[in-house]
Amino acid sequence: IPYRSLLPQGVDNLLVPVCLSSTHIAWGAIRLEPVWMQTGEAAGFAAALAKKQKITPADLDPELLLRTLVDRRHLVSFFNETKVDAKDPRIPAAQYFATKGFFHDYNARLDEPLKKATEAVWRNALKDLRAGRLDAGKVAAAVAKAEMQDAPVADAPMNRGDALLRLYEMK
Repeated sequence: IPYRSLLPQGVDNLLVPVCLSSTHIAWGAIRLEPVWMQTGEAAGFAAALAKKQKITPADLDPELLLRTLVDRRHLVSFFNETKVDAKDPRIPAAQYFATKGFFHDYNARLDEPLKKATEAVWRNALKDLRAGRLDAGKVAAAVAKAEMQDAPVADAPMNRGDALLRLYEMK
């Protein structure tokens, strides 16, 4: 759920985690109790970060909120085989990059070797992210195409999770 959906237009100092702005299609997922709880928790973190920085919630950097949430093991992206509260230090990186389109399905496969083609897509996506021109949908489509290739693993053998952790630390 984009942070901007919690911010009512024309009001800078208010977060609305329940009556948030959405399409009728998105409402089907938003109305579930676990989503209400997580949206409320995210709004609480946003309020605390805004107060700490002495700014209004409307002026809060959504990237700071996202990184704060994933670093505190808040579930922002679902994966079939990972638990957000596991001690694995790669999980926050996977959670963060899932919101940026670095996965094309619900399987993080953190221990699998990283393919060259996927590595190239991830590196280009990180450049686009840093430049502020990332299109998560296009990244996910490129990752899906890269994953379909029967390509060799990256030159420096690395698993997907370690690669994501490195990119996360670089960001």
